[in-house]
Amino acid sequence: MGLKVVIDLRTLREAGRDPPMNWGMTRRLHWDYDRRELGSADYAGVRSSDEMRGTMLGLYRRLPWVFAPQISALLTCIVKGELPLLFHCSAGKDRTGITAALILSLLRVPREIIFDDYAVTEQLVDFEKVLVARALQEGRAEAAGHHGMTALAPELRVPLLRSDPDYLQAAFAAIE
Repeated sequence: MGLKVVIDLRTLREAGRDPPMNWGMTRRLHWDYDRRELGSADYAGVRSSDEMRGTMLGLYRRLPWVFAPQISALLTCIVKGELPLLFHCSAGKDRTGITAALILSLLRVPREIIFDDYAVTEQLVDFEKVLVARALQEGRAEAAGHHGMTALAPELRVPLLRSDPDYLQAAFAAIE
C-alpha cells in the first residue's frame, strides 16, 4: 500500500533542484513560500556563532507561524485518516523537525522526550558533509534550502546545522 499523502515543506525552487520521488501516493500537498518569511534567507551579515545561534532561535520562533497552513493540512489529513502520510523538507531538521515536534506534542509525548529525539538528529546525520560538502561539489551556493550557507565560515555553520533543543523550545514558547 502506497502513501496516501505527501506533504512537501520545500520551496518550489528546492523541489525543482531535487524533484520529488513518486512514493505511490494518492495526492501531494505542496506550498511555495518566500524564504524571506523565515528571516533566514541571507546569512551574509552574521559575524559570530552566537549571532548565528540567535538567528536560528528567531527562525524557530517563526516556523510555526509561517508553516501554519501546512501543519494544519497535515493534521487534517491525520484526523481524516488519510494515512500513511509523509512530510519532508530538504534536510529534515528544521521545517520537518518542528512539524514532527508539534505532532508529538499533540500526542502528549513529554517535551523532554521530544527534545531528546530532536537532539539525536545531529548524531545521526553529519549535515556539514551531506548538505554543505554536496552543494560545494555541485558548485551550488544553496544547500538544502539555505541560501548562502556554503559561503559561511565553518564555525558560523555549526549553530545553523545543529539540532539544538533550545531551538524547539523557542518554537514552543512562541506558540504558547
